[in-house]
Amino acid sequence: MRPLEVMRECGGVADTAVLRARCGKKAIKRALDSGDIIRLRRGVYGLPGIAEAQLRSIELSATIIGPSAALIWEWKLKRPPGRPHVALLKGRTLTPRQRAQIVPHWWSSQGDVLVNAQGARIQTPLATAVHCLRTMPFDEALAVADSALRSGRVTRDDLLVAIAAAPRIGRGQAEAVARAADGRAANPFESCLRAICLDIRGLDVEPQVQIGPHRVDLADRRRRIVIEAESRTWHAGPDEHNADIRRYTTLVREGWLVIRFSYDDVMHDPAYVAEALLDVLRLAPVRAA
Repeated sequence: MRPLEVMRECGGVADTAVLRARCGKKAIKRALDSGDIIRLRRGVYGLPGIAEAQLRSIELSATIIGPSAALIWEWKLKRPPGRPHVALLKGRTLTPRQRAQIVPHWWSSQGDVLVNAQGARIQTPLATAVHCLRTMPFDEALAVADSALRSGRVTRDDLLVAIAAAPRIGRGQAEAVARAADGRAANPFESCLRAICLDIRGLDVEPQVQIGPHRVDLADRRRRIVIEAESRTWHAGPDEHNADIRRYTTLVREGWLVIRFSYDDVMHDPAYVAEALLDVLRLAPVRAA
């Protein structure tokens, strides 16, 4: 895979180990030289839109918000934005060129803002999370919330308090996302798969469950169902592939029903995933404790 493809599958931010395993050092260097990816800090890479958002913030005296701010906090997204999301004070005029470069939002006040070393204005982590949870589709919001909790920059309690004080529009969904969020989730792919599972009545999954020597992406302990998010990014070579085959065989031998979904299934055909999960429920009744 090309570094840009890996970066998108990883949610817009990836570390050196992941990129090297999938692409190699030479491909990373070519992607950096071409501007396909940028180095955020030692060992961490991101999409070029992160740097562009900071440039637009400085140029327009605007605040980077929502999904663009989430990337700056190194949170991972289902769909990294194509243009920077920035907020400007109401009444501010933009030239056609400026408007075409951003996704504009309009504020009556500046809100909770930090200024970074480059002089860019950015929503605080907590304000960023609340904005995303109120305005994004549920699965995308869950990916942000999981990543925010995983980062340690916000807590569930902080989120719930801030959401309760937020504008009424979107508050109900934001609360539901915050209560469903789980920092154990490994990546947006897994978060989006869990979002589909949450809509399946009778299915009760949790992320990153340890079953003997194996850690699985999602598991329903009562029904002994394992649900795996199978990404090319995490299977770098034949050794990993062979280890996965052995792992799945072991789980089935121990009485677990294993179902696997590809990245394209989860991200682009959630109806198929939901249909498959409903079929699997009929094969896996609740087991006695």
